[in-house]
Amino acid sequence: MLFLAKISQNIFIVFFILFSWSCLPGSKSNTTSTSTDWALRSAEKQALVLQAYSGALGYLEQALSDERWTATSGLKQKNFTKQKAAIIVDIDETILDTSAFQMSLQKSGRVFSEDLWDQWINKREGKSFGAARNLLNIAHKKGVAIFYITNRRCKKRDKSMDPCPQEEDTVINLQQEGFISVTADSVMMRDENSEWGSDKDSRRKVIEDKYRVIFYIGDDLGDFIEGVRNMSFEERNNSVLQYKEFWGKQWIILPNPVYGSWTQVNN
Repeated sequence: MLFLAKISQNIFIVFFILFSWSCLPGSKSNTTSTSTDWALRSAEKQALVLQAYSGALGYLEQALSDERWTATSGLKQKNFTKQKAAIIVDIDETILDTSAFQMSLQKSGRVFSEDLWDQWINKREGKSFGAARNLLNIAHKKGVAIFYITNRRCKKRDKSMDPCPQEEDTVINLQQEGFISVTADSVMMRDENSEWGSDKDSRRKVIEDKYRVIFYIGDDLGDFIEGVRNMSFEERNNSVLQYKEFWGKQWIILPNPVYGSWTQVNN
């Protein structure tokens, strides 16, 4: 019995090491080598990114020619003849690879904090996913408006009067990485105004009121569906099935095993 108990204990330890994770604000967990190494180094991650953006590129012409095509749930029957096409895309782990930041935390033994994240944003060192840049630049050249909705938070820095220096850092980083459509007006930051919190729905609606959104692209369920931070695991999974006709066509999701709203679910 003691031998079996020891085996069970060892299995539990291995399981815990392999499947522990970290997340952005609110996390009490440490980033593990498994998830961060996978995000930073694995060929599988690269393959999934290529697959996601190649799929979207394959649907681009259809999305532009079909004036009833929309990524906005509930508007599938609307005719968008007079509205310009747009894409709404997340930034971190969607078009910019920020896993180097997570690795720096791991190597230094530190955990995520807003101050450390802000210092990294200020360095403007995010690296683009080439397939993402290719899709968005092609779409932009075809007249599609690109909007970057990110939960990078606006916050004043010492000795600066700028209420959101993170926006300038983000715009410059994206431009340096070759995204030709980026301007301060196209980047929509968390807390840029009082109505723009961590739930992105209020920002999406600003775009949806004026444009026919053809793709949502992100790495978190909250990049697609409203209110996911208050859902249980079961509700989150049911919401995925509720919108199953969107995935892989109007909704393009990228893998992120390191952080996200899924790590904050309590039940």
